[in-house]
Amino acid sequence: VGALTSAILVVNNLRDIPTDAAAGKRTLAVRLGRRATEREYALLLAVAFAIPAGLFAAEGRVSILLPLLVAPIALPLLRTVRTFGDPRRLNAVLKGTARLVLVYGVLFATGLAIAAPNQRELLQFGPERRCRVRRRLLRRHTMRDRVRISLHRHGARLGGRRRPNL
Repeated sequence: VGALTSAILVVNNLRDIPTDAAAGKRTLAVRLGRRATEREYALLLAVAFAIPAGLFAAEGRVSILLPLLVAPIALPLLRTVRTFGDPRRLNAVLKGTARLVLVYGVLFATGLAIAAPNQRELLQFGPERRCRVRRRLLRRHTMRDRVRISLHRHGARLGGRRRPNL
């Protein structure tokens, strides 16, 4: 979603290259030029569509591919960016890219929600947090075992009395 949102800004800057250059503004689009900015837009679209494919390759859940359904919306936008003559034609691309972000985001969120086997998975923390919690639980368990063993050993030595299991 972030790449597509950035694509909106790129189209806006691409549209404004002639006026920004005339006003002396040094935006990234002015510095890169028209062709490189067009490539930047294409790259951002490619990144946005590569992420669900990569997640599918890692997770293997088909619902993660739902955002790829909006590719037919993206292709005409990309074609217009590559072939526009009048910068005013990019106003429609701005509107279309915003629509693309909305539909892509909804489909991506839906695909992720469907891919999660239960709702608890959606609420879990990142992997580093889960590892810390898991380690803490293991540490607690081993400490309990150590106390049991220690009480058992000392109880056998202290007058032959055995302490009850915890």
